[in-house]
Amino acid sequence: MVKKNCKLILIVLFSLVALGSFSQTAATKKMDPNKLKAAYIYKFTDYVFWPAESNMKEFVICVMSSEALHYQLQGIGNIVQFRKKIPIKVINCKSINDIKPCQMIVVDGTKNDNLSAIYSKIQGKGVLMIAEKLFDYKKSMISFVEKEGHVKYI
Repeated sequence: MVKKNCKLILIVLFSLVALGSFSQTAATKKMDPNKLKAAYIYKFTDYVFWPAESNMKEFVICVMSSEALHYQLQGIGNIVQFRKKIPIKVINCKSINDIKPCQMIVVDGTKNDNLSAIYSKIQGKGVLMIAEKLFDYKKSMISFVEKEGHVKYI
């Protein structure tokens, strides 16, 4: 009887774990890609260190990408802080001339922005460049790709 109950418990536990994994996969597939990208972008700050962090008054992210991603990043900036103490400011840049001194810049690789002009604007300034939908992912430090409903970064 004990063996039978153990088998039943194991089957139920296995089923719950399998169902939980399935639910997480289904939930991930339905998540807005821009929310996921914004969360990744924020989490990247945990693993990157910038020059003179101790002197920062704000952590600036310039966005030359979709309005939806800009909106999601602004939402994160209203909730959390860089290193749990420095406010995050998100700037929407319509052109290269709008790029302000920043710690991160997010660009849309499908637009015909001149990447070399962006590089020259941020070169040597301790700026992390993140691209989405960039055909040649080697042209950015971090690139987001969307494939089969999943967001990945390279």
